[in-house]
Amino acid sequence: MSASLSYYEPPAEKPSSFPSWVKNIPFLLMHLACFLVFLPDIHATPAAIALCIGLYVLRMFGITAGYHRYFSHRAYKTSRFFQFVMAWLGCSAMQKGPLWWSSHHRHHHLHSDQEEDVHSPHVDTLWWSHIGWVLSPEYTHTDWHAIRDFSKYPELRWLDRNHWVPGLTLAVLCYLIAGWSGVVWGFFVSTVITYHATFCINSFCHIIGRVRYKTTDKSKNSALMALITLGEGWHNNHHYYQSSANQGFFWWEFDVSYYMLRTLSFFGLVWDLRGVPEAKLHPKPEAVVSPALPPAEGAGNAVQPPVMVSLQTATQSVLASLTQAAEVATQAATAAKQLAANAGSSLSQIADSASVQAKHAQQSLAHAAEVASQSAASLKESVSQAAHSASETLWHALESAATLAKQASHSASEAINASGDYAKHAADSTKLAASQAAEAASHAWTQAAEKLSQAVHSLNGKATGLVPVTLAASTNG
Repeated sequence: MSASLSYYEPPAEKPSSFPSWVKNIPFLLMHLACFLVFLPDIHATPAAIALCIGLYVLRMFGITAGYHRYFSHRAYKTSRFFQFVMAWLGCSAMQKGPLWWSSHHRHHHLHSDQEEDVHSPHVDTLWWSHIGWVLSPEYTHTDWHAIRDFSKYPELRWLDRNHWVPGLTLAVLCYLIAGWSGVVWGFFVSTVITYHATFCINSFCHIIGRVRYKTTDKSKNSALMALITLGEGWHNNHHYYQSSANQGFFWWEFDVSYYMLRTLSFFGLVWDLRGVPEAKLHPKPEAVVSPALPPAEGAGNAVQPPVMVSLQTATQSVLASLTQAAEVATQAATAAKQLAANAGSSLSQIADSASVQAKHAQQSLAHAAEVASQSAASLKESVSQAAHSASETLWHALESAATLAKQASHSASEAINASGDYAKHAADSTKLAASQAAEAASHAWTQAAEKLSQAVHSLNGKATGLVPVTLAASTNG
């Protein structure tokens, strides 16, 4: 089959001029026509019964192996010609077109027994899951996106629009073979039985039966339904592994549709029938299977079904969201780590600064103590020097005064001993000497007082200089 065909984009649907219930008239008339078997001219001839049974099996195979296992699940490959043959055979069962049927079935598997499931007896009623949804005007459209791997073929789109053509053609053949009895038994009765056998899979096989595998829905295995529907009754098996061409997983689970496909594969009409991996046949306990379809291989060079593309896209979106969440968490952790590192660095800097300031304070205090010690020593030396200088000055003054007194006494003695002429002169000299001695003593005492005043001033200056140094050291600390 050609892979160059593009996906089909349907035109906008025009509103119908007929009420929605008008579309259900053929379906209802098909059921009413079954009562024609009671007419006297309608006989259950061998030909009519053979047509009824044979066309039931043939058209059920068109539904199970064609509509279901090929168009819905791509469980095997075939040619474009035989693909059309299977679509024609399915249409003859009067269950609408292959694209409509398969698009809704793919949706069912995505949401089996969940709120979005269009025919779940657990979400809605048994009647709705069996036949109500078929009559509902809400589900008359075809989901072209879900079936775009097959909607690209114009012959399939034509069959989907004119799905009644194969059925009416079959009714004409029945008339040509067995007359009106052939039409009533071979077409009407056979078609209605095919209807409800197929519908039972949607309704009763989700209520009655056995469960072998844990799935996310309530699908059941039913040997009776498998016998009636050519193998479709192993419904729990099918929901566990949907893409397998065989729905009977073990030799005792009879699957007539699969036997017929195997026969066709011997003639090269179909090939690459997909089976169930050995590991899947015996899963580990508590294994739960997702309702998502497994990856399907295309027929020939056809691409994967869009349902799988949607699932892969959804899976990638979830993984991308989780990756993004992990990146955000990593960034948050990195930021927290950085904040902690910054906080630790800040605390370390504060501690280092405090240590440096403490060292500076210690050095300043030591320096202040040293300056105070030096100032005290200098003060002591200055006081000592001032006292020594005053003492020496006083001593020299006293010595000078004593010397002068001695000189005065000597002069007085000389005056007494001198003659009268010299008496007056001696007395004047003595007076002068005494006056000089008194001045010298006064000058000595003045110098001693200045020395003491300088010593006291120097002491005050040292003490005043010591106070700012001590205050500066305290401020630096």
